[in-house]
This record gives sequence, structure tokens and C-alpha cells, in this order.
Amino acid sequence: MAAAGVRSASRPAALRECRRLEDSGGVVDVLDALTRLALARGDRDEARLYGERLIKVYLARSQEKEAQELEALLAAAPPRPPRPGPRPSSP
Repeated sequence: MAAAGVRSASRPAALRECRRLEDSGGVVDVLDALTRLALARGDRDEARLYGERLIKVYLARSQEKEAQELEALLAAAPPRPPRPGPRPSSP
């Protein structure tokens, strides 16, 4: 009978964990999309900003593999090319 008591006690903990992952799932999706959009635009600083937040969420969710993959992606991202400034006017 003790085993049944342990199982029923772990059920609320498992349910809380499942809900916590569901609640943070939307945050992960948004941060992932913003990070990838910034990388596609070549904005490394913005990608790093969103990516670092996403890495923290991954680590809080014990998703070390995803955090490492994102860190590698951010490290491999090429820097944004400099924007052309105004041309000096000829005298």
C-alpha cells in the first residue's frame, strides 16, 4: 500500500512540472523566433539579447542540450555589415 501512496504523492508534482513546461513553452517559442529573426537580419546584438534570455529559460527547464546548441548558433553568427553612412559632400 505504501507504493500507491508514493505514486499518488508524485502525481501532483508531475502535474505541476507539466504545467510549468506548458506555461514557459510560449515564452520559448517567442524568444526563439525573435532570436532567429535577429540573426536573419544580421543583428547580432539583438540576437544575443534574446538568445541569452532563451538560454536562461532552457537552463531553468533543464534543457542543457538546447542551451548549448543556441550558444553555438550565436557564436557562429556573422557580424552585421556596417551600414553605409552619408557620403561626404564634395566642396
